[in-house]
This record gives sequence, structure tokens and C-alpha cells, in this order.
Amino acid sequence: MKHRDAGFTVLELAIVLIVSVAILAVAVPTLGRAIDSYRLSGRASEIASELNYARARAVMINTTLTFTFADGTYGLDPAPANRPRRSIPKDVTFSPEASSIPTLLFRSNGTISPQTSFVMTNKRGQQVTISVQASGRVMVSDVENF
Repeated sequence: MKHRDAGFTVLELAIVLIVSVAILAVAVPTLGRAIDSYRLSGRASEIASELNYARARAVMINTTLTFTFADGTYGLDPAPANRPRRSIPKDVTFSPEASSIPTLLFRSNGTISPQTSFVMTNKRGQQVTISVQASGRVMVSDVENF
């Protein structure tokens, strides 16, 4: 009786390689969409966080504060020393354009004028909507795939 040496045949290795490539061919595009979706969601959360900060600060110091999207940045105008304006993300587009988003006035009672919303879209066409209600509440939608 002959004993085979332990190990795999070339055919077995080829089958494993083909199955692995097929799995990767399906997984990689899905992974790329997921990463872009998380990145877009993170960008929207950063902006929502700044909007919420502006509202809280207006209430805390009992005054009206101005929040703008201008010159490639967004944030309070003028920016407090401990909270500089942030750069508008370059990997997303805004609708309306960021420079067309109206100046927001956060009042000392937490309300805002004017009520507004805008859509952020990434290179894959995934979108997220940020809405600021008249009450001052900031909402971020789930990422939508188109």
C-alpha cells in the first residue's frame, strides 16, 4: 500500500483560490460602499455637532449667535477662541451649495431662524439630509443609497 505525502494537490489549491476570488469580488464593492456611507455619516454628524454646540452656547450665554457656511468653512461667526471654524468637507457636495445655505441665527431661547435643511452627497451618490427645525432641533437622516 502506497502512502501519499501529506499536503494539498494543485487542483485543491486552485479550487480554494477560485472560491476566495469569487467571495472577494462580491465583498470588496460592498465594503467600499459601506466605508463611504460611514464617512458621509461622520461628516454629517460633525456638522450637526457644531450646530448643536451653537444652539447650546446661545442658550448658555443668553444671546443670539450667528452660524454660517462661508469661505470653505462653517461654524459660529465670529468663532470663539476655543472653537475655531471647521473646513467644509471636500469629499461631499451640498444641495443647496454650502455657500447658499442661509445664515442661521441661534437665539438665547434655543430657537433658530430660519428653519433650514440641506443634503450632503458623496461620490457614490449616497445622501444624508441635515435639518434644523425652528425649535433649534438638529436632525440627521440615515444615509440613503441611490
